[in-house]
Amino acid sequence: MEKERIELKFIFGLICVVFLGAVCCPLAILLSKSFLQASGGVGLENYLAVLNNEEFLLSRACEKISVNIDLL
Repeated sequence: MEKERIELKFIFGLICVVFLGAVCCPLAILLSKSFLQASGGVGLENYLAVLNNEEFLLSRACEKISVNIDLL
C-alpha cells in the first residue's frame, strides 16, 4: 500500500513539473525578449518608451481620478 502511495506521489510530482515547465518556459521567453533592444543589446529601452509615452501617463492619471470619484 505504501509503495502505491509513493508511486502516485511521484507521478503527481512529475505531472506538476511538466505543467510548470509548459507554463513557465513561454513566460520566461517573452520576458527575456522584452529586454532586447532594437540595436540587439539588452536593456530597459522598451519599458522606458512605454513609461515616457504621454498617452500612458494620461491613462494612469484618468484611472486615479476614476478611483477617487468612486470613493466619494
